[in-house]
Amino acid sequence: MAHTLSTPPRPIDPFTTRRSRARPWLFRAACAGWLIGACGAHAAPPGPATTLPAANLPAAAGPAPGAMAAPNAAGAANGAGAVVQRSASASTSGIGRAGASAMTGTSGLDCLIEPEHSADVAASGNGTLASVLVERGQAVRKGQLLATLTDDVERAAVQASQQRAASHEEIAAAEVGLEVARARFARVKQLAELGYGSVQELDQAEGEARIAEHRLGQARDNREQATRQAQVAERQLQTRQIRSPFDGIIADRLLQPGERVDGRPVFRVLALDRLRIEVIAPSSVFGLIPEGAQVKVVPDVPKAIAHPARVVQADRYIDPASGTFRMRLSLPNNDHAVPAGVRCKVLVDDMAELTPDAISGTNSRR
Repeated sequence: MAHTLSTPPRPIDPFTTRRSRARPWLFRAACAGWLIGACGAHAAPPGPATTLPAANLPAAAGPAPGAMAAPNAAGAANGAGAVVQRSASASTSGIGRAGASAMTGTSGLDCLIEPEHSADVAASGNGTLASVLVERGQAVRKGQLLATLTDDVERAAVQASQQRAASHEEIAAAEVGLEVARARFARVKQLAELGYGSVQELDQAEGEARIAEHRLGQARDNREQATRQAQVAERQLQTRQIRSPFDGIIADRLLQPGERVDGRPVFRVLALDRLRIEVIAPSSVFGLIPEGAQVKVVPDVPKAIAHPARVVQADRYIDPASGTFRMRLSLPNNDHAVPAGVRCKVLVDDMAELTPDAISGTNSRR
């Protein structure tokens, strides 16, 4: 009789049997609900919750697994509701960020307020700073004396040249010599006509008269040259003086009395009666803000108000690296109400009327 080998039966595991009988999607839904609940601390704030009813979920098969199917179904429902809730919150958060970005793009263009004129003022010559007549923050006028260098030698040269230019003795002596020479030439000529003088004496008297005339002309030239030398000496003396190039304020004093200048700036002067505004604009507004357009500028300072400015220059090309172009505005500031050196915003809310048709009409009128 042939014997056949038989495999002994496996022991039945109740838990494995119940899990295999349950539908797979219930287990996955429960796991998904647990994972979403664990990561909820890092998710967006909850929005309006949309919970799926447990009645819509299929029931578990078999009488024994029914006891586990109910809680699994509830967990799946809660997990699905959490998924829907967080998806809605993420969508709402994304829309908010997009709206904020759009508002930022339309609220204004970044800009910088600068003085219309600024200069680092230095002396024309080298030397030692002798005196400083103004302080930082003081208002100055064009041509006002700000400081002086040591100028003893230059002042002495001016005095000497002015004295030579004011001297009349050389011209007076030349005039007297010319009168004497002319009188002698007239007498010799009269005697020669009467036959009492020689031709040689007549030629000599005539030559002396001409020499006297040239001496007088030379004396006058010398006086004119002395006058010009006095002017040169005065110019050299002015190089020892530092004056303001325009109306403005002293922004900084860089050297103290007793220091060597040697071409270094002594003051920094700013003109604040009119301000220059540099704007970095995106390519999306290229061509929409023509030259001559009136815009509003808001400086980045507390309690700032909008100030009217005019577009004086706009680039006709776009930087390919940044996708931006530059504009320059001019802002009157006679009362010095707007500070220079601060960032600002150019408002574009009032530029909705700057359509291409309006721009073409503006350019045609210009």
